[in-house]
Amino acid sequence: MNEAGVNLEREPRGRKGYWAIVWAAWLVATSLSVHAAFRRYEAFQTGWGWDLAYYNQWLWALGHGDGTISVRPIASYAVEGPSVWKANYLSPVRLMILPVHYLWPEPKTLLVIDNLFFWLLIPAAAKLLIDETGSARASLAALALVPLTPLARPLAANDFREMQMAIPFVLIAIAGWRQRHRGWTALGIAGMLACRQEWAVVVASLPLVKPRLPEPPERTLKWMRAAIYTGIFWFAFAFLGYLRFTAGKSSPSAYLRQFGGPRPWFTETVATTWDFLWIGLSAWIFPALLAPRVCLMGLPWVWSLASGKWAIRFIGAEQWHHVRYCAPFFALFLAAGLIGWANFRRWCRTNFPARADATIYLTLAWAVMAVWLVNGQFRMVALMGGIPNPVPAEDVQPIWSMIEEVGPEDGVVAHYDLTAPLSSRQRLYSYVMNVNQPKGWPNAVGPEIRYLFLEKGIQPAEVWEAQKFRKTWSGRAYEVWRRDAAE
Repeated sequence: MNEAGVNLEREPRGRKGYWAIVWAAWLVATSLSVHAAFRRYEAFQTGWGWDLAYYNQWLWALGHGDGTISVRPIASYAVEGPSVWKANYLSPVRLMILPVHYLWPEPKTLLVIDNLFFWLLIPAAAKLLIDETGSARASLAALALVPLTPLARPLAANDFREMQMAIPFVLIAIAGWRQRHRGWTALGIAGMLACRQEWAVVVASLPLVKPRLPEPPERTLKWMRAAIYTGIFWFAFAFLGYLRFTAGKSSPSAYLRQFGGPRPWFTETVATTWDFLWIGLSAWIFPALLAPRVCLMGLPWVWSLASGKWAIRFIGAEQWHHVRYCAPFFALFLAAGLIGWANFRRWCRTNFPARADATIYLTLAWAVMAVWLVNGQFRMVALMGGIPNPVPAEDVQPIWSMIEEVGPEDGVVAHYDLTAPLSSRQRLYSYVMNVNQPKGWPNAVGPEIRYLFLEKGIQPAEVWEAQKFRKTWSGRAYEVWRRDAAE
């Protein structure tokens, strides 16, 4: 024990039982989440079908194709592809999951991987809690509240997103940083940096977090330098250097310029920030305030998001998939909440020498948080209930039947919402934006395009019939056209 009454043993008694419960909870959460993801996928209700199609085609092109993609995301500073090595951001984690995708090259594989990684936040939170409290019982009590965090629901539902996959690594990095444990810190930092360049800023801000125990100033300085240098190197040299090499000399400055521009009024930004925290984190805000340094790490992330980029009310709209940009502040404020819970427990045990009194206060605080979080879950469910269904229910099964007819070598043009199941192929295009259209669209589509999965009535039927397409199915909102292969 130290002077604050914290158990400093690395592992609590009964550690095997503790970790058995933790990993069982991870398995249950992952299984339920994967099952729900499959149901949404089969109903064409993924976060954004075009993005899922991109990730799947990118991995398919690398493992089974010729290294080029036709599904090309756009950004204000660059357009991806056609080479798989020309990307808008740096995400080495995709190369790590390539062997798995090579064996099962379909979008469902990515949905499974995303949920496996995302729900690692349960064992990661368990690691942070056990380090901070030294008590398996207190850790499990707080851990039971983690899956109830309202923002966890839309984040888990949001397809395959590297931003979200990094959340457990944030908790691991902070746990290792607080302990001054090189292995855990390195694992957390490596995981973050593998999941998009934005996390390099989080790495560089780790010096804001105090170590759990007092240490000599020279050791503090050594750890601070390591985190700052690593974060700056990854963002300024690895990412911006990669962007300059693949997208041109002007792309790094164009990337940085996107963070400028007009901003909403200060009061509006404050209100939107509060919505993110109050609706998204709910009761975790209260213990998070007891770890102010970690809150300070997360505040710029939620503030920048609230400064005209997005708002949590959009979870009930078509653009709900942008919830991925909540991942940094979600992870950091959750970490603050877990540390704050441990700090509150320590305060109770210090100020109420009678163990029963401390237990009463902790139990009451836990019960209030649980009720608050459950209410937050109901509110989040209501918000997500407003997400539109892009494909009418009566069109779903016929469209899947048509997709099964498409051969692996057939070129396809499809609406964004229908592209994910068609993305394990070389030639997949969409007509919604010009940059994603095939050459000659719509009046002179090349002979490699054999199928059109279209919204009804976007062009007169004569446009397709003149190119020897024939309508094979028509539903409430969509229709499918097909033509025979060129002789």
